[in-house]
Amino acid sequence: MADKGIHPDKTALVQEKADNALRESEEKYRILVENTQAIIYTLTTDGVFTFVSQAWTEFLGSPTDQVIGKRIGEFIRPDDLPYCQASRKWLSRQGNPIPA
Repeated sequence: MADKGIHPDKTALVQEKADNALRESEEKYRILVENTQAIIYTLTTDGVFTFVSQAWTEFLGSPTDQVIGKRIGEFIRPDDLPYCQASRKWLSRQGNPIPA
């Protein structure tokens, strides 16, 4: 009876193609993030920065290494809090959980 499993060489080729596609995608994303003038960041569910693009430093002056690990609330001016809270509520109603 013939073996109906996937041939090891074919499996390696599929994996190599997937790895190459992932590498290309990561490179495109990296170039986009590094060259955009928009501030891009990621937060934990607790509102702690895990990534901040270089545009943060260019626009706001704080070096990225002094932002990562801090809570987003530390960077919001008191007079901007009502706007930020309203935005969070609106986004939450859209089904997007927003950290505190």
